[in-house]
Amino acid sequence: MSILEYASKFMELSQFSPAFVADEWLKMSRFEAGLNPIIKERMSVRQYASYVDLYDTAVNVERAMKEQSNYFNGQQGTKRKGDNRDNFQPQEQYRQPMGSEYLNGTNRGGQHPNTRPKVTCNTCGKLGYYARECCSVKKCFCCGSPQH
Repeated sequence: MSILEYASKFMELSQFSPAFVADEWLKMSRFEAGLNPIIKERMSVRQYASYVDLYDTAVNVERAMKEQSNYFNGQQGTKRKGDNRDNFQPQEQYRQPMGSEYLNGTNRGGQHPNTRPKVTCNTCGKLGYYARECCSVKKCFCCGSPQH
């Protein structure tokens, strides 16, 4: 039921129970209570001075919701240029080598040859890192001194 139909029915039925809408505030409160919950939620951000103001806002919210619905329903079949999200498949051949693959030169995909030279730690003699990255020497994280 649209807001226009609801307001018409509300006014028609309120004639049979004048106490139901005795004053402006009560009328507004009863009208708002019968609104669609989504419309009611969107209208709850402000206070309304009169029934007419409340009614006008409800009509505008309903119109905006219909426009939004029509817009998104019309956009379902259209895609932006280059939008391939529906058939996305990861491209393994473009994956960059990581961690030990990068250091040891064993790249699974074989697409990117390892150009980093194999390095040896001068402190412990292991392959893959420099002496400044070696964990075998205990040194201060702040100053780098092994004394404390």
